[in-house]
Amino acid sequence: MMIYDCFLYYDEDMLLDIRLNTLNDVVDYFVIVESTHTFTGKPKKLNFDISKFEKFKDKIIYVIYNDLPKLKNGIAGEYDAWKNEAATRNAIMRGLKNAKDNDIILISDVDEIFRPKLSKT
Repeated sequence: MMIYDCFLYYDEDMLLDIRLNTLNDVVDYFVIVESTHTFTGKPKKLNFDISKFEKFKDKIIYVIYNDLPKLKNGIAGEYDAWKNEAATRNAIMRGLKNAKDNDIILISDVDEIFRPKLSKT
């Protein structure tokens, strides 16, 4: 059984560093999803830099979500932030291609870090 810790990333390097160091001993893989657009549809640069987290590179599954942003009611230029957030979260599945039925999949925000000892109960 493997534990996958999955979350979206924007540019929260300090929080990411805390999360990776806190959970490294209990998590098998970190699935990090970063989008090429904000939830409101604006293009954004990719901020994740694996060289900052070299220590964890064998555990990181990095997914770039580059689908076109979802429109609100099909109106050009009006983007649906909730649909875009949901679509970006759904992209976590792209990082779980090797997950098995008995693996544990945890999905949260980057700042929501569980207590490592809870994984042993």
